[in-house]
Amino acid sequence: MRHLIEIAHPARAITIADPLLDYCEQILGTDHPDTLLLRHNLAVAYYDAGQIDEAILLRAQTLADRERVLDTHHRHTLLSRGNLAIAYQETGQASRAISIYEQALTDGRPVLGADNPLIKIWHDALARLRAQSDPASGGSVGVSLIDAFLDSYAQEHRCSAMD
Repeated sequence: MRHLIEIAHPARAITIADPLLDYCEQILGTDHPDTLLLRHNLAVAYYDAGQIDEAILLRAQTLADRERVLDTHHRHTLLSRGNLAIAYQETGQASRAISIYEQALTDGRPVLGADNPLIKIWHDALARLRAQSDPASGGSVGVSLIDAFLDSYAQEHRCSAMD
């Protein structure tokens, strides 16, 4: 499935992974690491296919399960939190994205370190969103640049961060 996403075939990945996720949940259980990883990758496929609402649902479910199973400070949980914030940002749900970015930074700095690229991305995205929500600050300048950077970084690191 990861290969299909990487070669820009998210619709095919969804066709394969959707029933596979149901099977994994039944056989392995919803808390099994392979089930959590498959759900994460399916959310990525939905996101890449432009089905953001479905991606948000899966990302939120994956985050909740990873928080419960792995802990709020586990690397995979932090990645899920950041991905959910990006999806909320993409859909214009700034207040939700801001709240999740704040939590990602609070939980992520001690685990990943202040110089980690994800921490820097989340910090910059949070600053942009805060600036956007305050019209007096003129924060809309450069928003497309950070969005492009986030998309580029997510494309390069979404799967490798999970390995």
